[in-house]
Amino acid sequence: MTNVQSSRKTGQYGARELSLLCHQIASYLKSGMSPLEAIPLVIEDVKDKEMKAVLSTVSDQILQGIPLSQAFIQTRKFPEYMLRMMEIGESTGMLDSVMKKLSVYYETEADIRKNIRSAVTYPLVLALMMIGVIALLILKVIPMFGEILQSLGGQLPYEAQMLFTLARSMENAVLWALGILVACVLLFFIVIRIKSVRRLFDGLKVNNPIFGLLYKKITASRIAQGLSLTLQSGMDLTRSFQSVLRLTRNTYVHERLATAYEAVSQGRQFSDAAKESGLFPEMFVRMVRTGERSGQLDHMMQKLSDIYARETEQSLSGSAEPLSP
Repeated sequence: MTNVQSSRKTGQYGARELSLLCHQIASYLKSGMSPLEAIPLVIEDVKDKEMKAVLSTVSDQILQGIPLSQAFIQTRKFPEYMLRMMEIGESTGMLDSVMKKLSVYYETEADIRKNIRSAVTYPLVLALMMIGVIALLILKVIPMFGEILQSLGGQLPYEAQMLFTLARSMENAVLWALGILVACVLLFFIVIRIKSVRRLFDGLKVNNPIFGLLYKKITASRIAQGLSLTLQSGMDLTRSFQSVLRLTRNTYVHERLATAYEAVSQGRQFSDAAKESGLFPEMFVRMVRTGERSGQLDHMMQKLSDIYARETEQSLSGSAEPLSP
């Protein structure tokens, strides 16, 4: 088995660590072991002391009869999506499949984050270098040459005098700008805790022309994955929808999904409710409608989850061409 090592000493673990952990648990469960037998074996493969302690606590909780998902929840070390999917896996009797899918999901997420860092780091470093060079010229080099020229009895051209005056004034302006920027960042993190402001901010994540479509694809992939698992386990659509409502922490998305759930529970078609929610791309709605008509909604949900997971990865790696169903 591949060793699971944590790069963090506090807080939640990274996507790569979660992928390896889920892979190990899935492998043991797939072989027919119970969580009670599997977790101690996973602990033996873990080298990181902090994660070993966390999993030991999980093992102790399982010994007391607590379900695996609840034992993980009590550690407060793992992401909400993973925990909710584990709950669905336990309730449907498909925990081994869920853990395997979570392993693939977090492996993909790790690759996506790597692509984001690669796409952002170079231009960001280049921009910072350019700003640094310009600031050095304006704040240090030009004033120094101006003072040398004046000390030798020379006279600066009008344009140079204006630039020299600007450099003098910018020395204080830069400090003020940095102070204002820090204050704005702190104010943002304070204000975002207000419920109404948080909902507005969560809504902007979905309804913006730059990243809105990408966010919808990520949401569609997560919801489709949850619905696929629950529907394949034999749940009806209403219970399945209720199970996946907590897969997102976005308050705006949760409200829209709750409204769609109410519509489905009253007998409306899921495709109509999904379209009215405004959360899903058009292709999602069309394929759901096809799944409803063919009676293969569970398989269509799995297909949609795979499609949007790959489209998300392609979008972040620079390819804008959509994948065909």
